[in-house]
Amino acid sequence: MRAHIVKIGNSQGIRISKPILEQLGIVEDVDIIVENSQIIIRPVLEPRSGWNEAFREMAKNGDDSLVEGDGIIAHSWDETQWQGTVDPRIQVEVISTLQKMFAF
Repeated sequence: MRAHIVKIGNSQGIRISKPILEQLGIVEDVDIIVENSQIIIRPVLEPRSGWNEAFREMAKNGDDSLVEGDGIIAHSWDETQWQGTVDPRIQVEVISTLQKMFAF
């Protein structure tokens, strides 16, 4: 799509058609960056967007319980994705620091 530069007050700009804005979900604010001699315009994503729905889904699945106590918190990621070992000295130091910080 070709666009013309237009004067807007003391600035210059381009007009972006409504269908393009709707397709991108742009309502008000955008992020504008210059990269490799190109102007890139992106919709501003709201931080934490989608969290409410994720929390509802967690509650529906009973996956929103409070984690308390000294129990070990494990996740399937620990078995499937973890690719290393932890030096026991560092592990003890980290646990000791956390206990001091949170008064375990």
